[in-house]
Amino acid sequence: MKWKSLVVAMVATSAGADAAITAIADSSTFDYKYEMDVDPTTQNLDGLGAEDWFNGTSGGFTSPAVSGGFAFSNQATSATLLRGDFNAGGAGSMWRELVSGGAASTWTMEVRFAKVSGTQGSNGWFGIATANLSESNSSAVYVLDDRIRLNGGADYLVGTDFSTGFHTVRVAHDAVDNAYYYWVNDVLLNTDLSTPIAGTNGGSFDNNTFIGDFSGSLSGEWQIDYVRVDTEALAAVPEPSAAVLLGLGGLAMILRRRS
Repeated sequence: MKWKSLVVAMVATSAGADAAITAIADSSTFDYKYEMDVDPTTQNLDGLGAEDWFNGTSGGFTSPAVSGGFAFSNQATSATLLRGDFNAGGAGSMWRELVSGGAASTWTMEVRFAKVSGTQGSNGWFGIATANLSESNSSAVYVLDDRIRLNGGADYLVGTDFSTGFHTVRVAHDAVDNAYYYWVNDVLLNTDLSTPIAGTNGGSFDNNTFIGDFSGSLSGEWQIDYVRVDTEALAAVPEPSAAVLLGLGGLAMILRRRS
C-alpha cells in the first residue's frame, strides 16, 4: 500500500465528517521535488523537453543562485524569484504544462525556506503566488517577520517568529470551490478541511506561479531548501491527536492480547 493511501485509510477510521480535502501526504511523496541539490531552473522533471522553471533574467527579475543545497536571493542585483510563467511550444514550465491547466485542476505546493538577512517590506520578505489558467481569483502568501498574510489582507499566526529558522508553507488548490487551503509549519490556516479560502487578487497571477520576491512590497534576503509539487490536493500530515493516539493504544492492547 502506498504511503498516501495508508494515511488516507488512517484518517477515514479516525475522522467522523467528510472534508473537501480527504487525502493527506508528506511532501516527500510528491510527484515533483526540487531539493536544490541541483539548480531547479536546469531541471526537466516533467520530461517535456524544457526547463521546469524560468532560467535567467527578464523584466527585472532573475533566477536565484543555487549553492550547497539551497537557492538564495540576491536583492543587490535584482528581485529574485522562481518563475513558472512561460510557454515553449508545448514544452513550457512544469507549472503551466502539468499543474495549472484550468480552474478544475487540483494541485499542492510546499516550500521550505528561511530568512537570511535584511529588513522587510510592507508585505514581508518572502512570498508564494499561484493561480490556475483562466481563474477569477489567484492566491498570494506573504511571510512577514511576525505573521503570515494571505492575499495582502488577512493576517494569521500573529506573533510567531518567522525571522529565524526554517519554515514551510503548503498551498492546496480545491478544484470544487476554486479556492485554497493553507498550512504553515503543518498548521492549517483554514477553519477546517471543508472551508477553503477564496483568492482575492483577481487574475493577476493567471496561469503562473512566483516564489520569492514578486512584488515591490517584499524586501529581504532568503534561502529555499525545497519546492515540492503534486497534482493532487493534499493536506499536511497533522500532529497525532489524542483521539488517534487513544485509538492506536487500543489497537496495541488488542494485538498484545491476541499474541
